[in-house]
Amino acid sequence: MIKHYNFHKLINEHIIEIPIIQRDYAQGRELPNVNYIREKFVTNLVETIVFNKSIHLGFVYGKIEGKDKQKSMQMHKEAVEKLMYTVEQYANQFDIKVETSIQSKPIELSNTLRFIPLDGQQRLTTLFLLYWYINMRKSVANSSWLTNFKYNNRKAALAFFEELANEENVLKIQSDLDLNLKEQIQNYTWFLGKWNYDATVSGALVMLQQIHNEFLKYKEFKFENVVIEDLNFTFDFLDLDELS
Repeated sequence: MIKHYNFHKLINEHIIEIPIIQRDYAQGRELPNVNYIREKFVTNLVETIVFNKSIHLGFVYGKIEGKDKQKSMQMHKEAVEKLMYTVEQYANQFDIKVETSIQSKPIELSNTLRFIPLDGQQRLTTLFLLYWYINMRKSVANSSWLTNFKYNNRKAALAFFEELANEENVLKIQSDLDLNLKEQIQNYTWFLGKWNYDATVSGALVMLQQIHNEFLKYKEFKFENVVIEDLNFTFDFLDLDELS
């Protein structure tokens, strides 16, 4: 079943894991043809935010893992409810009052569901970097979804995105914000020099700089007025498990 998602809903309800079979992040490559595509894409994305428009980003599909745990918890809950109901009915026969109530913690979707994209990796990465940037400009560092993006195909990329989501690092980047965001991030002690040789990390830095440059065109734009949950970046989403 194809579902209509916006990016925040997807990353808020799932841990997005880029699997080992996927290539490096390519939209940040510094090549003439890629530069043109990146600049045009980022311009469209930023204009969508600045002018409160919407943009549909096509089709994303992959595999969702963790649903079995949810089903198991629900099954056990229903079994306990039936058992308690039986006890209550039995006790009523003897005028014995039994109070039954079940309290269970709600299942945190972001902690149990993992989305493994097979198509859409590049767009999802760009959207994460865009949302991270807006979050940083808003000086909000404790958003739980920030840690829900994992690049599991490269150790360097995984570590970089973990540091990028770190609360202290987010606030520090905001307080030090410079025209050259890429170089600013590279100069922090948590940024390892060897990461410069990782294509995904290098590409992410280039993309962040591109996003930064684009927003600098709108000096009067108020980031504090942006409601991240309402940003209208949508796509059609398909869980391959539903196709058996």
